[in-house]
Amino acid sequence: MTDSNGINEEYEKIFGVTQRPTLFSNDDIEYNALRQEIINSPTLKISKKNLPFEGIKLVPYEDYCAENTVKSLGGKLAKLFRIKQVENGIVVCNAAGFYNKQVGFVVIQGSYCRQSDFFSQLATNMSDTKDKISFLDSFKIKNGMLQQCIHRNYSSASLAASIFLGRRASFKEWKDIWGRSLDYYYSEYKDSAIEEKEYKMLLSILTSNSDHAVQTELQLNGMDSSKTMCDNGIHYFFIKRGLNSAYTCDAVGCYDLNTNMFVVKAGSILSHEINEQYEYSTSNIVRRTFLKKMCDKDKIGFRLRKDAVFDSPSAAATMVLGRPSNGWKEWRDSNKQTLDTVYRQ
Repeated sequence: MTDSNGINEEYEKIFGVTQRPTLFSNDDIEYNALRQEIINSPTLKISKKNLPFEGIKLVPYEDYCAENTVKSLGGKLAKLFRIKQVENGIVVCNAAGFYNKQVGFVVIQGSYCRQSDFFSQLATNMSDTKDKISFLDSFKIKNGMLQQCIHRNYSSASLAASIFLGRRASFKEWKDIWGRSLDYYYSEYKDSAIEEKEYKMLLSILTSNSDHAVQTELQLNGMDSSKTMCDNGIHYFFIKRGLNSAYTCDAVGCYDLNTNMFVVKAGSILSHEINEQYEYSTSNIVRRTFLKKMCDKDKIGFRLRKDAVFDSPSAAATMVLGRPSNGWKEWRDSNKQTLDTVYRQ
């Protein structure tokens, strides 16, 4: 085959000339007229400055799925907002949610963040919430991250942002795909920072200056636990497990009926043992942070350096025993009466 001959010509030399069927023959009048009309038709030129889909933002599939979830939960008018944080090429926070005037800010299932001391401190004080599912039970550990396993309402967008970013944050951290925050769509939304009440709750576990804390000095070494009432009229309750029993501890505290707060007194011994299932829970992340910041380790367990305030008797009992606990049944006074018997029956 020569360079000037095509494959068709070479084929025809061997097998003969064949008639190639076409819609029109070359001398067909209609064919030539149609061909000329196509040639004479003006060419549509699309300028790069005037593209057909200009102004339409491409939405990642992840955002598409999240937006569908938001619409199904909050209605067609609900707006999707996200927080995404990347450090050293690794996504350490990826959360999505929407605002609803009736229920507050809703963070949808699957949102995740890294484990942080801030999260642990806040979670400790939210561990006995009145919700059907407690704050800690709303999260599970997956691939080293804390993943929210349900759709959850938060009292403010700033509180939600603070939890997922691991620092005190504003609602302005939540952005839509255009980079606009809540106040762009909801002009009435006022929430410049995490609510002061919630922030005080967060700090209460790190200080003993709470209004509900008992300021009297009390050491467990040599203390006569037969005294149910102290000099200023406070009713004390105890959790005690001997050296030969599981979850060895020796703790004392008191309950504030008006606030539901429970104060575990300085000098209390917290168990160094933990329940096997509890070990892998988000609640234990909180406990490890608490022990590191608030306790000294000794041969028996962890000794509390100063009074610690919890938002419920159950949160306090869980911290003492190292396992999920019902504080209303675990805390007993010197007459072996439970907290439940004294205050709720």
